[in-house]
Amino acid sequence: MKRGGRPLPTVFWRAWWVVLVARAAQFVEAFLPLLLLQGIGASAGGTAVVLVVQQLASTLTYWGEGRLVRRFGLTGVIRWGLLGSAVAVAGLATAHSVATGAVAAAVYGASSGAWRSAVQAAVPSVLATAQTDPDTGDAADDASVRSRAFGAIFWAANLGAIASAAAAAWGVPLRALFAVQALTTGAAFLLSWLLPSSVGRAGSLPHVPDSQAPTAADAHRARRNTRLLMLAFVPATVLMFQAFGGLAVAMPPDAYRQMVLVNAVVLVLAQPLTLPLLKWAGASAATVGGIVAMAVGIAAQALWPDSLVPTLVWTLGELLIIIVPGALITAAVPMADAAEYVGRFQVVQGVAAAAALYFGPLLAGSGTTTFAAACLGAGLAGVGSVLLVRSLVSAAWGQPITCPCGALFCVCTQTHAACANPTPIVAHQAVVA
Repeated sequence: MKRGGRPLPTVFWRAWWVVLVARAAQFVEAFLPLLLLQGIGASAGGTAVVLVVQQLASTLTYWGEGRLVRRFGLTGVIRWGLLGSAVAVAGLATAHSVATGAVAAAVYGASSGAWRSAVQAAVPSVLATAQTDPDTGDAADDASVRSRAFGAIFWAANLGAIASAAAAAWGVPLRALFAVQALTTGAAFLLSWLLPSSVGRAGSLPHVPDSQAPTAADAHRARRNTRLLMLAFVPATVLMFQAFGGLAVAMPPDAYRQMVLVNAVVLVLAQPLTLPLLKWAGASAATVGGIVAMAVGIAAQALWPDSLVPTLVWTLGELLIIIVPGALITAAVPMADAAEYVGRFQVVQGVAAAAALYFGPLLAGSGTTTFAAACLGAGLAGVGSVLLVRSLVSAAWGQPITCPCGALFCVCTQTHAACANPTPIVAHQAVVA
């Protein structure tokens, strides 16, 4: 893990443990549709409405993520988001009406969205403190460091999914599962007090030299390109949310529980393969392959719900799609504005997810063939959109982790000046050259 790259900083691993504990039990994400359908007795339409309410609450939080971080700091948002999530999951565990479930789901959506976005936004400033590997003395492969960090975070999130999915597959009552998640999220809130309060605050970030400040035209172009990069992943997001939205309606409950377990196991066991794959294929090609695997796999899962092969296929695709986009966005934008742009990206993702969570169950309810065709169509759109922005993907993927300018905002290609002192000079000019 250390050869040819920087070791990940201690503060990163503290945040990693918070994520690991918080996601040790994660039943809301996969089993909220089943709780609504079976435990509360909601209709397919009522279930769709609650899922949309949850997603819209997340989207509103994402929209204000930058303001929340400026007010409370990244660490503060992580802490209080975890506390709100714990309270909301406890509410879902005791909900007996669609209205109560909708309120608790909204609180959960807002709170979980806040702390997860804050963790993602904290990665760039945390990685900027990484040291060059003392065994080699060489400049780090920054794309490798970035993908390793995001991969480690998502690995921690998915590791807990194995136990969660196994408990659900063994028939543990859904309300008991939700109660366990409330307890583990509360434990993560307590653990988050080990994080330094200075993470991501202005004084802790690398300084952007005046010579590297983009002109008005540069900034306008960068914002436009950032929007294009964000929009390119909308079809992939639509696909991803069908795995636990539309398939919950298209599949028998027992088959669905088994699918969730297999999904969790594959996500954890296959995650170490992502780094060599991304090195070999590059971010654009790997993302396109992931979208194709998700589209074909989810469509096949709806048509053959008892088969485990489709689960393996779409899970491998999902693994790439949950790692690459977040890493790209945080590398594309200025380090000091990471929370702002992560929030905007999550707004785009949230709107896409809300649409998918509403229309997916309805399409699945009208017929598996219709649902499968819609998944394939979304996959085709996803491939096309990523290929259209492949130059932006390449620029962001190669951004040095110590450069605070952001790949799409940086003007080093015009001036060949260093972005920060003293270590990034060689690394950054090597990328530019």
